[in-house]
Amino acid sequence: MILELLDQIIRTKLSPSPRPGDFQALIDAATYRRVQDVLSGRGSRLVPYKRNNPDFPLRRFVRCQCCEKPLTGSWSKGRNARYAYYRCPSCGAVSVKKQLLEKRFENLLGTISVSPGVFRLFQEIVRDVWTQSRGEAHRQRHQLQQRLHALVERKRTLDETFIYRRDIDKATYDDHIRQLETERDITLIGVDELDVATSPEPALNFAQMVLQNPSEFWRKGSVELKQRFQRFVFPDGLVFDGTSFGTARMPFVFSYLESLEDRESQVASPTGLEPSETESKSSRRRR
Repeated sequence: MILELLDQIIRTKLSPSPRPGDFQALIDAATYRRVQDVLSGRGSRLVPYKRNNPDFPLRRFVRCQCCEKPLTGSWSKGRNARYAYYRCPSCGAVSVKKQLLEKRFENLLGTISVSPGVFRLFQEIVRDVWTQSRGEAHRQRHQLQQRLHALVERKRTLDETFIYRRDIDKATYDDHIRQLETERDITLIGVDELDVATSPEPALNFAQMVLQNPSEFWRKGSVELKQRFQRFVFPDGLVFDGTSFGTARMPFVFSYLESLEDRESQVASPTGLEPSETESKSSRRRR
């Protein structure tokens, strides 16, 4: 998700990308790729489809405050209609109507919306960091290209040692070849991961739509998008006591935006004046 990229950019400003070590790899490059695909959502699903029941997007994301077990979602048959509920399957302390829990979740998302002024500051910061990231990416790409060249030279020397001088046996040769191929593949993966888009504007346009109205973005999304977005906003999920949500950890990008909002509020509202809407929202967050 684009927001994950922006969070990483702001958090690291840019931390060094992973690069291959000078030791034998614990896993081969193919396995590494499969693991990365699964972790990023590009690979095969590790969970059954029923977890993504479109009727209950908060299922297993929200936990019971009493026993910490994830809530389940189900339909109950009444006299004249069916009713959807989220329930704690363990202690039973939470049983809440689907509409109520999801409305409160939308209200919670509404408290993290970003004001236009703060988003303008955020845009400037992202553009600046993006420019720096391109320079760093080019430098690291050059280093990886040099490493690829060195691996080619090591392969040539190894071939000469085995084929022409016969200084090593075939088993040793094959073992070294496998190590070189693994290092080469992992280095190529590093080169691919250093690709940086030519402009941050598409990401910023999307982020503006999401950050300034996160509740609407969640409400209109598919179940897959809802679940990915809510997991991004609240990485550890949420706890619910039957009435309200507990305090939850949020991604760095939201903490950073809140600090920008506090800074803007202090500059925009001299002492003695009525607090701005932005200030009121920040105060609500801190409570």
